[in-house]
Amino acid sequence: AIGVFGAAVYDEAEKAVITTQYMIENKRDARAILELTKEYFINQKNNGKQYLVTFSGNNDFLVINHLYQKYDISYSFEEEFELIDLQKEYEHKFQKNIGLKNLEKLHQIDRGGELISGMTLAKTFSKIIKDQGYFDRMPLEKVEKILKYNEEDVVNLFNIMNRWESVTMDDVLILEEKLHREKMEKLALKALLDEQ
Repeated sequence: AIGVFGAAVYDEAEKAVITTQYMIENKRDARAILELTKEYFINQKNNGKQYLVTFSGNNDFLVINHLYQKYDISYSFEEEFELIDLQKEYEHKFQKNIGLKNLEKLHQIDRGGELISGMTLAKTFSKIIKDQGYFDRMPLEKVEKILKYNEEDVVNLFNIMNRWESVTMDDVLILEEKLHREKMEKLALKALLDEQ
C-alpha cells in the first residue's frame, strides 16, 4: 500500500517550492490516496510540467503502478512525463552508485532532523494497514516526523537538481574518502567497546 505520497514543484510566481503530501490513515484510504495522486499528476501535466524527477523511482513506480492496476485506475507516468531518476543519472555521470542521503551530502544538503530508515517506515505503514485504529493512537509527533522527512526528500530532490552541474568527480572522491574515514572510525570505536 502507498504509505505516504510526497511531491514538489517550483512555483515561479511564488518563487518557492510547493509540496503536496498525502498519508494513509487506514487501509480504506488506499483508493482515495491513489485517486488523489492521479489527480495531482494530471493537474501538473495540465500546468505544463513535463518532467517527473525521482530518486530510485523504479521502486516507487513498481508499487504505484501495481496499486493502480489493483484498483483499476488507468494512468501511465511513462506516457505523460519524461521520467528522470537521479540515482541513474548519478551512475551515468560518475560510474558509481550512491544512496539519497549521501547524494544530499555531496550537494551540501544537511537535513538537520533525525533520519528515518526505510524499514521503520515500512513497519509503521504495515501497522496502519493491519490495525484500523493504529493511526489514531500514533503520537502526533510521529506523524509530523514522517511528513517532515518525506517533505525533505522531495524538496531536496529539487535542490539537488539545481546544484547538479556544480558537482565534480573531485567532490565525489572527497565525499567517498570522508565516508570511508567515518566508517573506519566507527569500526575502531566498536572494536574498542567490544574489548571492554
